Amino acid sequence: MVILVAITFKSLELALWSLISIFTTSKLIDTVLTGSPNQNIVHISSSKNLSILSKLIADQIGIKGTILKGNELDATENKDIIFILIEKNKINTLKQIAFNYDNKIKMIIMEASEISN
Repeated sequence: MVILVAITFKSLELALWSLISIFTTSKLIDTVLTGSPNQNIVHISSSKNLSILSKLIADQIGIKGTILKGNELDATENKDIIFILIEKNKINTLKQIAFNYDNKIKMIIMEASEISN
């Protein structure tokens, strides 16, 4: 559609402004209808025992999660994985706690767009 505007009116600038307008409008409508997510899902993985880290997280931030036991894909190393649902404003505190515990820790942070209890 934007390309059609550029061809019809022979104006690349008009087409680009149309693209910006469509994107901005769609993001605004999406935010109004669904709300802005304020929680994240965090996966923390380490070869160290993460039960100590989970206790630190619970004591310092006041949240709990789930610990799973796993292996590397080549089955050479055991890993623990913590799954946590956390508010966005606590992510930096969580990172500090995790990296102070193990500087080789791996974290995956994802937006939680829909949460069911």
